[in-house]
Order: sequence, then structure tokens, then C-alpha cells
Amino acid sequence: MPTAANLGTGRTTNVEPLKARRVAAASDLVLLAEEVEPVQRALIEHGIEVTALHNHTLREEPRLFYMHFWAVVRPRRSPPACAPRSTGPR
Repeated sequence: MPTAANLGTGRTTNVEPLKARRVAAASDLVLLAEEVEPVQRALIEHGIEVTALHNHTLREEPRLFYMHFWAVVRPRRSPPACAPRSTGPR
């Protein structure tokens, strides 16, 4: 069965600020079957935990897999939403 271009391929990344200038990030990727192993290896090598791997459809072409992942990291640069909030002049 051909895969429609919009079939579950949207992406969302959730980032939550934590204490000590760290962030928790969770997201997912839509991958072709041959991309699963190298992407999983790269995520793990960078300290990112793969939390789920699944598909949504049977017999689709191309074969798609959804990889969910999670990490708690100290970002190299804080995005505005994660930057420490100022309490005013000191």
C-alpha cells in the first residue's frame, strides 16, 4: 500500500527547562526501515535514550518506523523559552 505524504510524519519536540541549567527534551523521528539502526546507534552514542520504536500501518511502502527518544542535557545555548528568567535589577 503506498504511503500518503502526510501519514503521521509530523514532528514535535517538547523541551522543558529544569534546574541547574538543564533541559529535558522528548521527540520522535519518522524513519525508513534502513535508517533505524544507524539513527538509534547515533542517539545512544550521544546519551539520548530511545524509548519506543513502532510502526502505524501494515504493508505500507515505503516501510516507516516511529522512533521516540528522550534526554536530559545541558544545552550549548539556551533557547529563549529555557533561558533563566530575570528577577529584575540587582
